Amino acid sequence: MKKEAVFTIAKKEFADYFTSPMAYIILTVLWLVTGWFFTSSIFLIGEATLAGVTSNLDLLLVFIVPAIAMRLISDEKRAGTIENLLTSPIEAKEVVVGKYLGSLAVILIALLGMAVYPVSLSFIGRMDWGQALGMFAGYFMLAGMYLAAGLFASSLTEQNVSAYLISFVICFTFFMIGKALPVMPDFLQGALSFIAVDTHLDNTAKGVIDIRDIMYFASFTGLFLVLSEWRISAFKKNRNTASFILLGILIVANYFASYYFLRIDMTSVKSYSLSKASKKTARAFDERVVIKAYFNNDLPAQYLNIKNYLADLLQEYKSYNRSKIIFEFKNPSGNPGVMKEAGSEGLFPIQFTRIAADKYEVSDGYMGLVIYYAKGDRKEVIPYVKDTSGLEYVLTSAFKKLQDPSRKKIALIKAFGSSDLSGNPELEALVREHYDMEELLPGSSADAFSAALLISPSDAPAKGEMEWFHSISKKVPAGIFIDRLDVPSDTFYGIRKKCDIAALLAPYGLKIYDGTVLDAQNQRIGVQQQRGRFIISNIVNYPPFVAVTNFSPATISAKMERAVLPYVSAFEVDKSSSSGTEAFAFSSKKSWLDTITVFNPLQKFIKPIDAPEGPFALGVAVVKEPLRMAVLGTSRFIDSSVAEDPSNASFFLNIIDWLVQETDLIEIRNKGVLFRPLKKISDPARIAFKYVNIFLSPLLLFAAGMIVWKRSALKRERFKRIYDP
Repeated sequence: MKKEAVFTIAKKEFADYFTSPMAYIILTVLWLVTGWFFTSSIFLIGEATLAGVTSNLDLLLVFIVPAIAMRLISDEKRAGTIENLLTSPIEAKEVVVGKYLGSLAVILIALLGMAVYPVSLSFIGRMDWGQALGMFAGYFMLAGMYLAAGLFASSLTEQNVSAYLISFVICFTFFMIGKALPVMPDFLQGALSFIAVDTHLDNTAKGVIDIRDIMYFASFTGLFLVLSEWRISAFKKNRNTASFILLGILIVANYFASYYFLRIDMTSVKSYSLSKASKKTARAFDERVVIKAYFNNDLPAQYLNIKNYLADLLQEYKSYNRSKIIFEFKNPSGNPGVMKEAGSEGLFPIQFTRIAADKYEVSDGYMGLVIYYAKGDRKEVIPYVKDTSGLEYVLTSAFKKLQDPSRKKIALIKAFGSSDLSGNPELEALVREHYDMEELLPGSSADAFSAALLISPSDAPAKGEMEWFHSISKKVPAGIFIDRLDVPSDTFYGIRKKCDIAALLAPYGLKIYDGTVLDAQNQRIGVQQQRGRFIISNIVNYPPFVAVTNFSPATISAKMERAVLPYVSAFEVDKSSSSGTEAFAFSSKKSWLDTITVFNPLQKFIKPIDAPEGPFALGVAVVKEPLRMAVLGTSRFIDSSVAEDPSNASFFLNIIDWLVQETDLIEIRNKGVLFRPLKKISDPARIAFKYVNIFLSPLLLFAAGMIVWKRSALKRERFKRIYDP
């Protein structure tokens, strides 16, 4: 293959797009549509995300790419120039590759025009650039595959419209396979899942570049390019088989890539690769650990990705201790022996709903793990792997329990009218997975406990209670979760609690401000109003529910990105190094302190002129002999009836792990807690943001088109003067 011929053809094809209106129309339509999708949802979502683009771009490419590719060969055939092109000393594969690269450059410009979305977003929020690059890389590979399909379709006919329709059908078929998987027969779902573009776009959309996805897109691109070469080689009566050898190599490479995979996690917090703590845990096995995964092969399509993700994750664990970590997948489908074995190990069948014979059917299947260690003396059972989020945390937690089966005890202090975890039974169950919990009454010894929790002290202390608590806090690490006010959800009227919080915190050098922190960066809540016979529901911003995104890099809040703290109080922090005090959670710069006691969601929360402004310290850690203590200005964040944000459970578990100095799991747990809120901007700025993202790229393209048109006009005028005096 001659490079000069390839690049000459590519350059000509690229120039042809921009010397006619076609490329300008196609790119303008694409950018206007994607810009509208992006801007119409970004401020409703309230986060720095490209979800408005990714949710529609794969479908848009089904319409746009065939329009770019339809003329590549069909124009040559209709004009009769294909014979001249192929009778010259140019091979068919050079024509195919040259035309493909020239049109691929147009695709690259189309995606570069969308770069305005993450760039503009970075000014009002924190962008994960690795994820954005991975996403665009995935769509570039997808568009390249569709383009090769369009080139093949163009080689089949002389008519552009026919070429467009054939190309559209091919691309739409790839697009729809993933959506139609749930209604496909079970025996086809494995193969169809591989062919579906959704399976491979899922990784790149998350910012993960997997060699298997690269091989998938490269293989189908190669297939359509080889078919295109084979088709147009008929004009030379000399079809080349060498390209099919290359295609065979790609197919073999796909097979081996499925067993020996390589992937790059481009996300900023490495959300999809093992953390240091997980690698350390994997290396710590000094005896063989055997993992048996019981998964039906005929699971519904939506669960196949879970099985594939689990296999990848176990393979990554194994790579850090190949001699000790062994895993296998067992299929209970139609195998009573395997089903009996799974049941004896503590696994139970899960019921799934699937579509079969034009109706919904309920069937049973297994999606669980059994992990054996120390020659089978120790065992951990994970009965149901329900999704991929948090799976690394689940596995590493199980590994750590196998390595150290002893359990630490947490004391729930029952003094000052304190509360417990009864308001959130799911959170209590999560804590009990790792720790034993018992109540500790005033006057009792705390020697058997690894940490103590005082949740929402409400009443004035009984005689001796204050002294007793201060004494045990010097013996065991303590977590204190304070509520200045009791705010019922039916009245929203705050009643001051009777506990003397100042006296409670005084021995630790902590002071609490008088007032509640309100923040412009807050959680939205649903509010219902009775209007006559009707009940109207509204979603409103609620400043008393502070959305915390500002955390210190301290271990207790490592990699935390979000927590919602309702009716939270702030602390005065002594920043001197001798105090041993460090704040780990802060409100935003747009927060203020207010002494109001009415928190009706429908009222306007207006900052008083003389109100102290944030950021405020909402959580404080004290590490000074003999103290190890964490104090938070609210306990309502663990009440599921008040704040249902999933990050709150992670935050609470982090505090407990930090108290008992089991900090390895903190890093893993927080990987799933991602939140990148947008900055508050004015209405004119928001309108300007929308206009820039919708119209900037089309306007730049229009300006470039005017320059190209002007140069072409000058060139025509110059040739006219030379050849037509």
